[in-house]
Amino acid sequence: MNEEQIISTWANSPALLTPPSYLRQALLLNFWPESQSFDRDGFVQYLSGKVEQFFPILDAAPDLYGKKYSSLDDLLQPENLGILRNLLLLSWFQEKKITSSAGDFNLDLWKKEAYISASLSQCLAKRLSLKNEADVFTLVFLKDVYQLPLCHFFPKLFEALMKMDFRQRLKPAEQEKILGAYPGDLSAWVLEQWGFPESFTLPLKKFSSEESEMVLEKIIFFSRYIAEFFLNFERHLHYGEVENLFQLLFNQTPREFQELLVETIRFLPRQAVYAGYPELADLTVMELLQDHLNFFDQKLLTYHDLINEAFKSQRKITRQAKEIQQLKTQIDHQYIRDFATGLYNHSYFQEFLDQKIKEACRYEFPLTLILFDLDNFQAFNREKGYHSGNELLKQISDIVRKNIRQSDFFARFGADEFALILPYTGLPQSKLVAEKIKDMITNYKFKTEDQVIDYPITISMAYISILPDKSYLHDNKLVNYVLKALKKCQKSGGNSVVEASA
Repeated sequence: MNEEQIISTWANSPALLTPPSYLRQALLLNFWPESQSFDRDGFVQYLSGKVEQFFPILDAAPDLYGKKYSSLDDLLQPENLGILRNLLLLSWFQEKKITSSAGDFNLDLWKKEAYISASLSQCLAKRLSLKNEADVFTLVFLKDVYQLPLCHFFPKLFEALMKMDFRQRLKPAEQEKILGAYPGDLSAWVLEQWGFPESFTLPLKKFSSEESEMVLEKIIFFSRYIAEFFLNFERHLHYGEVENLFQLLFNQTPREFQELLVETIRFLPRQAVYAGYPELADLTVMELLQDHLNFFDQKLLTYHDLINEAFKSQRKITRQAKEIQQLKTQIDHQYIRDFATGLYNHSYFQEFLDQKIKEACRYEFPLTLILFDLDNFQAFNREKGYHSGNELLKQISDIVRKNIRQSDFFARFGADEFALILPYTGLPQSKLVAEKIKDMITNYKFKTEDQVIDYPITISMAYISILPDKSYLHDNKLVNYVLKALKKCQKSGGNSVVEASA
């Protein structure tokens, strides 16, 4: 594969990702204001319904944008058209429509990387006194836009690119070895199809000669490392690596890099919420600099900054604790719970029983096992339907669950069979519990959504209470004793409770 083949495929496809009309109008106004294709009335009408969404983004970073914007006329001033273009670009990338041409592309991660790297690069451009800060944002945000059509049209090539070592993937020259084309050239081609002039996309391309463009090339290159550092700081780049690269590329001091980070972190999390990236709201300097803690000795962060950092960290810890608990609950239900009744399933019952037998052997306490099944459940299913049958199982499960101790264990043993494990329960208590459960189920009136079904539900039940030894850990010995008694109970007509013998 080479650049000519890739571009030829894209050029001949009507499915190539294209920007919406409002962004095309913004490009015409920005770069070709005298174009006859520019629909000023329609464009202004569209913006009048969107402009209120833009002001909070700008207000979150007043030092970056230089003044307060309060009206559409402010954004339509010639010197602010680049800012307006970027706001519309962010708006487009938050729309669901853009995913239709993205294939299996991880668009959410791509957008976060693009937004973070573009925001910090815009701050860097301001610190370097470049005159085109808004252009820097656009170029950095879209530096890897070629990946969207690449994933759609050349999935195997894209997959090979994603399998690269992350440090190689940060270098366009290494990506070129996989693609057969320089990635910046491909992104530039896409942007030019959208309506960006060739002079604008030049810093993305492999060869550019102007000194100002060389600075932009360095910023674009550095932005890849910044995105990786911000989003994957736990496993990838360290602070010292990024700081050294910053010094090498821009001849700036470590202090200036620290100031750049602090400046960005002050506005980016708050701005991210309004820009469509709420997951970045809790981004903190503390996380980013965990391997470079002497940063805090530089006194760049004010007391107010540190308080905000602490609150953001606390919010993140609280949210992650909830997510962990939700994940535990999900795993619990997925792997050890019966889907229909919510009880523990058969396989987990076996694990729990073995564990309790071991504990009973060690600490010498009695253990009771109860098994029961519904005598006439198949007839109930045939007459009332399987949906009602499942509902009956749920209601019986709830009855038993509400009438046993928290330390007792209740599981679905089979289709209409249930099991109870009662630790620290000897023979007299076990018999009482078994008879109590039988009476509750026998006397229960089954309820559907709109009626009470008068249908006789009886159970066969067997139980055993022992002071176990280690022999009960082999050959499912305890369960077999109770199953044997349960079958004898069923053959004798059911609707009774029997004690199993060891």
